[in-house]
This record gives sequence, structure tokens and C-alpha cells, in this order.
Amino acid sequence: MTINPDGDQVEGYHIHVGGGFADKGRIGRMLYPDVKAEDAPTKIEALLRAYLAHRSGPAEDFYAFANRHDDDELRRLAAEAAP
Repeated sequence: MTINPDGDQVEGYHIHVGGGFADKGRIGRMLYPDVKAEDAPTKIEALLRAYLAHRSGPAEDFYAFANRHDDDELRRLAAEAAP
């Protein structure tokens, strides 16, 4: 749950990136805390647009992209790519 501007609890999410499993195991990083459910699709879309625009090449997956950039850089790229 997250809090809206009126102080009410609303459905929300923490959006994490990175992470992994097996030989690439690591804990994901919280990129966006307390995102209202209604805003989550826009945040995800902006992040995916940033990935498509700034990946190192067609072979780079989102995992590698997210781990190649720090959180501030990911947020900046996503803000620039926001629809």
C-alpha cells in the first residue's frame, strides 16, 4: 500500500530492477518505491522505452541493461523516455 496526496492508503508497488538467480544471483534494487497502482504501467513503459533506446545492442537483455546503469541513471533515462 502507498499513500495518496489526501493521506489515504491506495494499492501500490515498489518497482525493483536487477536481481538474478543461479550463477548470476543477486538481490534486485528498488528503483521506484511507493508507486500508486494507477501509475505503475507508465513507470514500467518508460523504463522499457529507455531500455530499447539505450541498450548496447540487440543482444543486450534487460537484466544486463539494468545492471549496467546505476539507479539515478536508470531513473533519468526513463524520465527522458516517458510517454
